[in-house]
Amino acid sequence: MYAFNSRNGLPYPSVSTVGPAQNLRNVYKCRSYNHGATMPIHGLQKILTTRSNNRVLWGALMILTIGATVYFTVVMVNEYSHYETTTHISVLQNNSLLMPSIHICPKNPEYFDYKTVYQDMNDRVGNLTKEQQKNLLKYFVAGSGLQNSGLESLSKQQIREAGEQYLLWLGNRTLIELFDFVFNKHGVKCENILKKCIMSGVEFDCCKAFRPHYVILRGRCIRLDPIEQKGTSESDKLRLEFIQPDSKLISRESQRQFVFYMGDIYPEIYFIPRFYHNIIAFGELEMRARLVQMLHRNETCISSSISRGRSTCFLNNWILENLVEPLNCTLPYLDTLYVSRGLSVCHPSQIIEIYDNLMVATNVRHRCNLNCDRWDYIYRYSEKNAIQREDNYVMDIFFTDLMYEVYSEIKMVTFTGFVSQIGGQAVLFIGTSVISLIFIVEFMLNSLYNYIRKKMRK
Repeated sequence: MYAFNSRNGLPYPSVSTVGPAQNLRNVYKCRSYNHGATMPIHGLQKILTTRSNNRVLWGALMILTIGATVYFTVVMVNEYSHYETTTHISVLQNNSLLMPSIHICPKNPEYFDYKTVYQDMNDRVGNLTKEQQKNLLKYFVAGSGLQNSGLESLSKQQIREAGEQYLLWLGNRTLIELFDFVFNKHGVKCENILKKCIMSGVEFDCCKAFRPHYVILRGRCIRLDPIEQKGTSESDKLRLEFIQPDSKLISRESQRQFVFYMGDIYPEIYFIPRFYHNIIAFGELEMRARLVQMLHRNETCISSSISRGRSTCFLNNWILENLVEPLNCTLPYLDTLYVSRGLSVCHPSQIIEIYDNLMVATNVRHRCNLNCDRWDYIYRYSEKNAIQREDNYVMDIFFTDLMYEVYSEIKMVTFTGFVSQIGGQAVLFIGTSVISLIFIVEFMLNSLYNYIRKKMRK
């Protein structure tokens, strides 16, 4: 009935010797042995071929190895699903580096063409005294959401009087039109701030390079879009020489400080980083650049237009929390931002009511995720007392060197690595592969089929 395999001595059914139906049990039994003899999982092969007490030992060992495989597989799946990452840091040298955008603001937003502005007041309100003109302008500056307006010097009665005069001064103009008249047409300009600009040893026209830009709570400033530094010598620095602006609204003295805000290629600017440059000082602002490349995940970073720049999200959230939620309006110089779209401009009286709280609201409650791919800058500002008169109000801005750090976020387990490690676990503990697993499934299905068929024949 049976022939013998010359390699391992196991019986297998011979077609010529298969007898009647009563021998089918032996046939199925032998077929099972035949599958076990060729089974790629070596422990399972040993269990099926061993006819002694060693079968218990091999069975226990098989259970342990399968358990170890399952455990380490679960660990690998958990690591892969939790998106664990590591950071790769490298330092690169470049022939040039793009500077961040530079915003320069007078500390006090009070530089105007006073003669023209005061004449417009008199034409619309009537003959005002010098004090009334100043009070009305302070009211308007504060009502536009700008700090250092001098509002604290006014009494409640003077504020009420200025509010009534403001309505007459506004007339049939919109809030935006009056703001444009005072700040854009007759406010501070580039030629009131900068005297000379030098880059890489070459003097250039400051007012062709700098353009007007508004900074939150600070008012009308000037902005220099990012330019390249192409060397590290003394002459490769960006040197700015300033003009001391007047201060006729708050005090009779000229202003003694400019405020620098550093940004990126996007227009939004938040409260930080900022630096105060004094008139009697020679300032130096050293910078180091860092390129951050994070994996695009919503939990840690974002790539939407709302958070395109480092300050974009913070600025939008500040407007949302301090203006939109309590007042449902925005400031006249912030009406183009995403969160301000479709909103009206706040009336100055609304801003006056919350003015003190608004000026100190520098934090936001809502979380801001930064852009996944961005440039970060590290600054070190220092001042030296000017030795010579021509050194007054001069500032050098430069990269210490043209090297920059690259921080790249890398997945610890990629999909291909995950598949390889899963395969490694299976080979290490139970000596199997994908083909082996397919063979096991086929073996189990055949066994189940034979078992059902056997039951049905009975």
